[in-house]
Amino acid sequence: MSKALGFIGLGVMGFPMAGHLANQNNNISVFNRTSEKSKIWNTKYTGVICKSPVEIAKLSDVIIIYAYLGKAMYCKIINLNRNACENVSKSDLSEYNPRWMG
Repeated sequence: MSKALGFIGLGVMGFPMAGHLANQNNNISVFNRTSEKSKIWNTKYTGVICKSPVEIAKLSDVIIIYAYLGKAMYCKIINLNRNACENVSKSDLSEYNPRWMG
């Protein structure tokens, strides 16, 4: 049985990443700060659209957060079963225009 995945952040990078995960796992929930982006994602992929990060946490075994914070992309994976957090990657994207980040 596959783990229930939660994905927060459907920007330029997060949108397709969550989509690839949805294609491999039929138990995925997504949240984006703008609900319109979640609705667009749901026309292309199958998953549960959540209204808050709290709802994602209630439905997920593992949460992937992909967010643009200032000048850097931030990715964090949170395993709710073991209550463990691992910082996966942080890369400086300051050379990119922030408007592209969704």
